[in-house]
Amino acid sequence: MLEAASGAWLAGQGIPLVVTEVPISLAPLGFGILCVLAIVPAIRWAAAAAAVARRGEAVAVALSAAVIYGLAGALLAALGHRLGAVPWQAGVIVGAVALVVALITLVVRLSLIDTAQVPRSVLDAAAGAVVGVLVLVIVAALSLAVMIVLHADEVARVIGTLELGAAGGVLILALSLGYLPVALIWTLAYLLGPGFAVSATSTVSAFGEAGPSALPGLPLLAAIPPAPPGWAVVLPLVGVIAGTAMGWLLRRRGWHSLIGLAVGAASSVAVGAVLAAASWLASGALGTANLATLGPAPLLVGAAALGTTALGSALVVVWPPAHEGTDIDG
Repeated sequence: MLEAASGAWLAGQGIPLVVTEVPISLAPLGFGILCVLAIVPAIRWAAAAAAVARRGEAVAVALSAAVIYGLAGALLAALGHRLGAVPWQAGVIVGAVALVVALITLVVRLSLIDTAQVPRSVLDAAAGAVVGVLVLVIVAALSLAVMIVLHADEVARVIGTLELGAAGGVLILALSLGYLPVALIWTLAYLLGPGFAVSATSTVSAFGEAGPSALPGLPLLAAIPPAPPGWAVVLPLVGVIAGTAMGWLLRRRGWHSLIGLAVGAASSVAVGAVLAAASWLASGALGTANLATLGPAPLLVGAAALGTTALGSALVVVWPPAHEGTDIDG
């Protein structure tokens, strides 16, 4: 039981495992999110206990946390003989996770970055990107919930074919919750157009479908539509809608015309980068052969997000204001 929990802790933070000769590199990001939520209050407590007030002190706390957290990861990997994790690799990866989370937490808590020194165009572009990502995530979450409800019978059938006992039922529930963020990212990839791979040769998207034999027997994947409806080709407009929301925010903050297009394009680049990184995290293997390549293509998803949101933003900010004389402080 402890070894299984250690495996979930390691896998959730991106540590590749090999369980009974089965490679597992598709991270259950839900477990990783729980780890991050545990690191944040720990760093806040450490900062308060050490009375951190300067950047050097903040860096010292972050590095200390990363070293200790990394050593814990290496130790768990070494003790979990059946997990197939490489101890030094586990230590480096989880230590890097702790370092990044600690630095972000300390920067936000101690206000180590003076936003007054950052150009307003950069801050507004970042705000636009946040709005765009939030709109996409909300739409994807609602779409995923609808698909799970519509295919509830198929999900139940897949669970039934696994012939799980009580312990197995708890395990599959935990795994489903752990992989829920992955399913959300896959839904985003589907909505934006590129879709996601369900085997080495099959990709599910609004413009195509995979054969039933290509789909692994996982309950969450039973929510994948067997064939995309005819109107699915308009789903990438979700990105345009998100870009429109970004454009309205930028326009309300005074950005329009050519300079507004530039700020909107910067927001779209940030959205594309975030979704490309998320797609990379949501890709990997759950086995060999057909299960060795699962998930969306990061570059394609990032490009689709960039292009659609840039178009939506441009449609709003390209027009000059109804009255002249609007000043932009850059």
